[in-house]
Amino acid sequence: MMPNLVFPFRLREAFFIELRFNRAPEVPQQLQLNFSTAIKVVKEKFPDNLQVNVKLSTKDVPPQPIDISVELVGLFDLVENQGTPEPEILDKFLNERALFILWPYISQCIKQITVQMGMGPINLPIPFYFAGKTEQTASESSNN
Repeated sequence: MMPNLVFPFRLREAFFIELRFNRAPEVPQQLQLNFSTAIKVVKEKFPDNLQVNVKLSTKDVPPQPIDISVELVGLFDLVENQGTPEPEILDKFLNERALFILWPYISQCIKQITVQMGMGPINLPIPFYFAGKTEQTASESSNN
C-alpha cells in the first residue's frame, strides 16, 4: 500500500494558452527586465483535478525594449490510492510543488524564443515563494 503523500497530485498535462513576444529593432546587450506574475488556481473539480495557470508578463513601467506575455496551464490529477486532500493544502501545494513543476516550461520557452529573436537568452530567476491565492472559477485571478 502506498503511503499518503503530502501533495497527492501529479502533473497530467502542461500547455501554453498565450505566447506573445515583441521586440524593438534596437535591444541593448544587457537587459534589465521587470516582470509581473499572476497565478490562477481553478478548483472546480477539486479534489480529483486541479488546474494551475501561471502568467508571466513584462511590466510597462519603465518602457522596455521587449514585450513578453506567456501563460501556461498545468493540469494536475489526484494520485491513485490517496486520501481526499483538504482544500487548505492548495496554497502550500502551489508554493512548494506546482510552481517548481511548471516554471521550467516558462523559463525554457522564454530562453528559446528570445534567442530566436536575435537576442541573448533571458534567464528567469526561480520563484522561491509566491503569494498566489486560489480562486474558485477560471474567470478570477490573483496578481502578485
